[in-house]
Amino acid sequence: MSFWGATVIINFLTVIPYIGYLLALLLWGGYSVGSATLNRFFIIHLVIPFIISVSVVLHVYYLHEVGSSNAITCSIVKESIILGYYFKLKDLLILHSISISLSELTVFSFNLGHSANYVLASPLVTPYLILPEWYFLSFYAILRGIPNKFFGIISFISLIYSSKLKALLNTEYD
Repeated sequence: MSFWGATVIINFLTVIPYIGYLLALLLWGGYSVGSATLNRFFIIHLVIPFIISVSVVLHVYYLHEVGSSNAITCSIVKESIILGYYFKLKDLLILHSISISLSELTVFSFNLGHSANYVLASPLVTPYLILPEWYFLSFYAILRGIPNKFFGIISFISLIYSSKLKALLNTEYD
């Protein structure tokens, strides 16, 4: 399924005039999605969570050691509140419980979902049922409903920005 997902997502770039096909060739590493492309994408999907985790740990460390530049202040005394031992202990407990939970999920509940994920990728054989995950179904319906690739991607992008605009307009300010 990752083969066909990579094919669809990289083909979005071909809509960009003049350089779209060249960008797609660059990401493919050839003239179509192959094992090199899938290996690169797998490595990227493997490394990014570690980068995010290190960034979060560094952020919490510097928040505790240096303090926040937007200090919590009293209305009378303008001094920042230093994070104490209790907060460090609480953050370590939360980090430990999250790591234990994620480890249990990884070890005991490892499942890639759809059975088509276990079939070797082949450009000659399309799976009988290509169905995206539930959170991509609205985008999938837009792309299938609009026959023109360019207008389908424009509708795809407008759906993303309309939901962000709706969330922005519904934000209540104190």
